Amino acid sequence: MGDVMFNDNNPDGVLDDNDRVYSGSGLPKYEIGYTFSANYKSFDFSMNWYAALGQEIMNGFNAWSYGFGRHKDLLYQWSEANPVTPIPTYRQDIRNHRNFIGYSDLWLEDGSYLRLRQVQVV
Repeated sequence: MGDVMFNDNNPDGVLDDNDRVYSGSGLPKYEIGYTFSANYKSFDFSMNWYAALGQEIMNGFNAWSYGFGRHKDLLYQWSEANPVTPIPTYRQDIRNHRNFIGYSDLWLEDGSYLRLRQVQVV
C-alpha cells in the first residue's frame, strides 16, 4: 500500500525495459520573444524578453532526494493517516522497492519559463 504503480504496457506480465513509453517532450511547443523600447529626452530604455512554453523537464534533484529520503515532501507521503496524496511511501530498502528508483513520469514537471534576457539604459 502506498507504492507507485507501473503499467505493463506490453501485456506480457513482466515489468521491464520493454514497457517503457515516450512521455512528454523537452522541446517547447511555443517560443515567444518580445522587445520593448522607449526613450525620454536623452535616455533610452530597452528590454528583451524570451519565453518557452509547453516543454516538460525531468527533475533530477527530486528523483535523487526522494530516493534517499531527504526531500521535505516526504512529510506528506502516503500513510494510513494520509491516504490521499500523490507522494508514495518511502521505503528504506530501495533495492526491493521501485518507488523512487530511476526516472519515470513521476519526476516530469512543466518546464515553461519566462526570462528577461537584457535590460539597457543609455
